[in-house]
Amino acid sequence: MSEHQSAPPPVANSGEDAITQTIGVEPEQFAPEFESLYDAYEIETTVHQIMGGGFQRIALQFPDELLHDSVQIYHLLRARLEAQIELYVLADTTYGSCCVDEVAAQHVDADLIVHYGHTCLSPTLRLPVIYVLTKRPVDPSHAATSLASTSKDSLDSDRKAVVFMYDVAYTYKAHLIFDGLNTLLDLPLSIARIDKRITANKKSKWPSYARDETTPTSASTTEETAQEEAAENDTTPPDGVSDVAPAPTPEGLVPSEAMPTQPTPPRIAYDLPEGTTINDCAIFYIGGESLALNNILMTHGKCPVWSYDPGTREARLESSKTNRMLMRRYATVEKAKDADVIGILVGTLGVASYLPLIKHLRELIASHQKKSYTVAVGKLNPAKLANFMEVECFVLVACPENTLIDSKEFLRPIVTPFELELALTSKNWTGEYVLDFGTLLATSDFGQDFVDPAKDEEDEEGPVFSSTTGKYRHPKRYAANAVTDADDLNAQTSALSIRNTSSAVAQVLGSAAGDFLSNRTYRGLEPHYGMDAPAMIEQGREGGIARGYGYERGAGP
Repeated sequence: MSEHQSAPPPVANSGEDAITQTIGVEPEQFAPEFESLYDAYEIETTVHQIMGGGFQRIALQFPDELLHDSVQIYHLLRARLEAQIELYVLADTTYGSCCVDEVAAQHVDADLIVHYGHTCLSPTLRLPVIYVLTKRPVDPSHAATSLASTSKDSLDSDRKAVVFMYDVAYTYKAHLIFDGLNTLLDLPLSIARIDKRITANKKSKWPSYARDETTPTSASTTEETAQEEAAENDTTPPDGVSDVAPAPTPEGLVPSEAMPTQPTPPRIAYDLPEGTTINDCAIFYIGGESLALNNILMTHGKCPVWSYDPGTREARLESSKTNRMLMRRYATVEKAKDADVIGILVGTLGVASYLPLIKHLRELIASHQKKSYTVAVGKLNPAKLANFMEVECFVLVACPENTLIDSKEFLRPIVTPFELELALTSKNWTGEYVLDFGTLLATSDFGQDFVDPAKDEEDEEGPVFSSTTGKYRHPKRYAANAVTDADDLNAQTSALSIRNTSSAVAQVLGSAAGDFLSNRTYRGLEPHYGMDAPAMIEQGREGGIARGYGYERGAGP
């Protein structure tokens, strides 16, 4: 979808322009072998999964580029499902379209979401999901040959293996490209497996199935054969059904509030040869410029990455791009160190562990005597965030693909939760980059280097050197210190004083907004009750209109 902002329609019109406005969306192009919508949208498999799970209220989530097919998909599903099963089409997602929009689905009390198009595969919080992936055209033979020939001369000799990754839109042809690479490369090759299984939770209506979850290390064709056999056998669950129950939630807590104790199981996994780590490998990727590719480059910064774009039919080395991205992110971290007021942007309401992460960020910010505000503004744009002038830095809690924001267009820097932890703690950056919520919470060092402000012998009023400006700055402290007498109250120059009708004074301490207001040149209209002398009664203007009052009539030019 185009990102440009069109001018708002005139106020004094009928409102029809808001409905007839044309939005610049490029429709998704499917591979030639999927000529019918029935095959491209996996209608038969979707119906089998819905019927097998006993779901009654189904939400169909479409991105903008696939919305034009939503009505036909609705009718194809409607004709094959029982009459009592209700279907709802979701569009205009609350946040990124790659995430499952559980908020919109809960508006219709859905018990299952069918997500169409590109997805980040972030674990959901409340509802089970069926993923129907886009199927973009790709030439498997040309892709394998291009990657092998491009990397042949520059592939380091100390690399022990190659990990083959791909955009979810090319999942249907990934095993063919993998087989082609296997015959062209001398190094061991491992393929990334995308887990499309429906995540079962306590609200799920899936029956208890028993199935073998073993997956071959490098034979993707064997995995697909097993999935096809499961789909054809009526006594086994359809592809995507998981019989694994989630870990029990602590008493009194909903799943979103439970603090993870271990990293979230990845939805994209790979098996490496024994004695090999991911830092010893190179990465081959199928897909064009995208947030998914940027995610891989950031989280695998020590691995050389070769990508093949099926649209341009070209392969290239992406490692130089990784260095530039890391340098920009490091500069953003340095800016976050200078921030005393930090805004926590809620960029998702459906990804698992987002509430524990927000709580963790609040505690982290407060422990360093900084002020935090939690803000939910939906889809981000510079105009929205410009309204929060007192906020000096934002930290975005969103899915891994949408959490990396280029802050050039924004007034304030936007960092990830991992970057904020680097900025506020003594953790040294080794080049590792964490974007997953569960992994960040489980591996956080927060609290190990915590120093009680009351016992800290360092001078709180002393200046701090800023590496971004090259100057010393005096950081602000927003700790909630108690006020014992009127002298302390008068000393708080940035505190707000509120008086009621009886002139009782109430003090608001530690207010970043109050401090920002006190430093502004213009603070709005201030009524001066009892300070201005009453005006004398004067004769008003005679009747008429603005271009000619009574006293102006007859006056010559």
